[in-house]
Amino acid sequence: MNVHYDLTGDSAAIIFEGDVVFDDVAQQSDSVSKMKEAIIGKKPKNVVIDLAQVKSFDSSGVGLVYSLRTSFCRIGATVSLQAVPENVKEVLRLGGLLKVFSIT
Repeated sequence: MNVHYDLTGDSAAIIFEGDVVFDDVAQQSDSVSKMKEAIIGKKPKNVVIDLAQVKSFDSSGVGLVYSLRTSFCRIGATVSLQAVPENVKEVLRLGGLLKVFSIT
């Protein structure tokens, strides 16, 4: 899993690439937390989580994107998912998150 972000004006984009699965999520926990805090410090109004380059996704990925959503919603940001592959959409559906996220 690779993750990076871009801040432009009052918006943030978080881009995930590769496998967003248990082992990778656990290994990247510290860097994701630092990224999240850096974004929160900028107080964006909109946060887009781009999943276009995600190859595989499991329940740890569901937990990760939900946790990010919760953190950004606490500061008043709107959070949406972008370019969600069908295999990822199915995991989100099973996790009940298709009702929670706006998908563009």
